[in-house]
This record gives sequence, structure tokens and C-alpha cells, in this order.
Amino acid sequence: MEAYAFPDWAHLPLVVVDLISEKFKCINDYVNFRAVCSPWRYASLPKPHHLLPHQLPWLMIQPAPSIIRRTDDDGTRLFYDLWESKIRKIHLPETIDKKCCASYRGWLLLVANDHTEHFLLNPLTRTRVELPPLYINFSNITKMSFSTDLTDSNCLIMVFHSYSKGAYFCKVGDRCWTNAAGHPVWRGPDSLQGERLSLIDATYNNGNLYLLNSQAIFIYDPNQQRLQARYFFKPELHLVTKYFLEGKSGLYIVAVYYTEVVEGDRGQKFELYEVQEHPMELKQIADTREITIFVGNKKQYLAVRTDDWDSLDGDCMYMTLVWEPCRPYAGNEKRLSDIIFCAKLDDGKPKPLVLGLRDDLPIWLPTPPMWFQPSFV
Repeated sequence: MEAYAFPDWAHLPLVVVDLISEKFKCINDYVNFRAVCSPWRYASLPKPHHLLPHQLPWLMIQPAPSIIRRTDDDGTRLFYDLWESKIRKIHLPETIDKKCCASYRGWLLLVANDHTEHFLLNPLTRTRVELPPLYINFSNITKMSFSTDLTDSNCLIMVFHSYSKGAYFCKVGDRCWTNAAGHPVWRGPDSLQGERLSLIDATYNNGNLYLLNSQAIFIYDPNQQRLQARYFFKPELHLVTKYFLEGKSGLYIVAVYYTEVVEGDRGQKFELYEVQEHPMELKQIADTREITIFVGNKKQYLAVRTDDWDSLDGDCMYMTLVWEPCRPYAGNEKRLSDIIFCAKLDDGKPKPLVLGLRDDLPIWLPTPPMWFQPSFV
């Protein structure tokens, strides 16, 4: 009786290995595929040549300079993968003595503690892009967005500075930043003469910067460096907390309504509006079953469509809560802990998904975690 011959999976034809690698849309699956054996690793590229969709975000947990001595910091950074329920460790010596101010797609905005370095870093590829100095406190940058891939010399980088309420932009290789909010609002019956923009959020979309204040949305052309359009909110939205939300199919406004206090916590209800152009107006999104929102620290809002990911529930918002150490909460003493909540957009009632994430981890409270979308580009 002939012995059964097992297939030689390790030495598949290169074209077959390449075809298999193109089927992956998750970074974790692609990395695990290359780790199966040496022939598969050598037959596939470190970065896939096919375009991966925007990945489900990880929660970046930053180290505590007050807990870890500088000489003990080896640059290992922690990322919590909610979808596989595991902590991922990435060695990033470039982050030693640096503070992460913001993240966008697969990039982190880092600034040296002595403000001598300002750069973008991709944690997966270790690619670094230098930025010009911004002569205001980088620590108050709460948002970042790009116009295109950073390999494009015409890529525009925008950051929102919460303290100065300004939106600053530059191109890769520029030596200085331009403040889009430094221009006076044009004069008209609906705006004060000579009033300058005092922003609460800003983002990039479809060739323009979108600037948000409590009463209106302004469209700014970065090429001509001028305001070119505006939309005034209805009065009932003036006093509502609002943020921009970048989605796969366009730009949205998230309106946050605070509800009654239950067991010491104030609930939140969310409404989602699509920002439409030509003419510019807001359209409320009634059906949010295909949209999931991730809320990070410092006004970081991120949208992911559920049609990209079978494991993702729609009409949900993922958020984090940080408890301070030694502070009574509901009659108990709690250690420093991150808790990841999931809430439905229509009622805002949070349900805990991950408890005690920060237990026994060296974390610095003033630098709360933020969502990070892993990417090879």
C-alpha cells in the first residue's frame, strides 16, 4: 500500500503564492501569511502590491515618561488589537523622547520633547517624513489629515491646533506652514465684518480644507489660499457639539447631544449629517447601519463602513474611557484603566467591551490612547 504523499505547500509556484497573497485584505492576515515559511516570505513582498482597504483601527497605548526612566525606554510601543483581543508590540526607537500628537491612517505625528524634531512616522514600514517647524505648541494639535499618499510630492498635510483654533497646512518638503484660519471672514449679512475664524475643527476633503466653527462650515482653497464657500447651520445646531468625520464616501458632521446623567455618567446621542456640495448643504443620515464610528482622544473621529468588514457591527460607536488612579468611582477605588465601550448611535448608551486594559501597563494619563489605522502606505 503506497504511503500518502503530503503536498509540498512550502514550495508552491511563485505565481500561486502571489495569487494567494492578493486575496488578503487584512494586514494581520498578510503578515501571518508571510510568516508561514521562508519560501512564502521570500516569494511575497514586505508590502503587498495590491491595495488594501482602510484597516480596522488599533488602540495605541503610549508609554509613561513619569513611570519609565529614560534609560529604560527601549522604544517598544503597545497597540491593542480589539479584533483579535491582543496587545501588539512594535519596536520604534524613533519614538524615544518623542510625543505622539495625532494619527491619520497609518501615520503618527511625532514631536521631540525639546521641539527640535517634527516628523511623521509609519510604525509598520518605519518610513519617516520630516515636517517644517510650527512655532506653536505641537502638543495642542488634535487632528491631522492628508490629501493623498505621502509619496506624492504634492501631498498636502493639514493639522488642527485646538489652542490657537487654527488649521495649518503645508506640502511635503515645504519649509513653513500656512494658517487657513488666519484670513478674515468675508463680509456679508450673515457674518461680522473683519471677524476672523475661530475654529472648533478642520479637515481635508476633495481638494479643499473644510473649516468648522459653531455657526458655519467654510471651504478653503489651499492653492489660491482663500475662502471660497460657506454654509451656515440652522440655529438649533449652533450650540451643539460638532466634529468633522471623514468617511469612505465623503465628509460628515457628527452632532453630539448630551442626555441625562445615569449612575454618575452623562449619556450621549449622536446624529450624522453628510456634507453635500453643489449646492452646499447638510443631509441627515437616517440609516447608519453601514457606518461605525471610532472616537479617540482630542476630537479624533474615524468612520469605517461595515461593508468592508464582516466582523464589524454597524450603527455603533467605539470609544474609550480613562479612569484616574486612586479616585473613587461608584464607591470603589480603581486603578488606572482604559475601558473600551461600544454604543449605538441612536441611544448613546455605552456597553463595556474591554475592561482593565491599562492594568499593569506603564501608561501616562495626560497622554491618553488614540485610534491608529495600520497601513503599509
